[in-house]
Amino acid sequence: MSHASTIDRLEDRIAAVRASLAQLGAPTEWEELVVIMHRPGWTTLAELLFAETILEHMSREVAALGALKTQLLKASAAVAPAQQPAHL
Repeated sequence: MSHASTIDRLEDRIAAVRASLAQLGAPTEWEELVVIMHRPGWTTLAELLFAETILEHMSREVAALGALKTQLLKASAAVAPAQQPAHL
């Protein structure tokens, strides 16, 4: 496998991750969830705790993804630093 094809494959993977994250963050379903939660009789205390646990876990996963992205960018920059202009 050539270097160029590997880079192309990584670019495709980056695009796929970005699209997945954009879809996950799309407001429509989150807004629908808020509407549902305000319906009378939506949930029992036990179900509320279950939903709260799921959202807390999702928040931790999002934070972990953010940290991974930051580390990926730092590591990538360390491997191939930006080119300095010739006059510096």
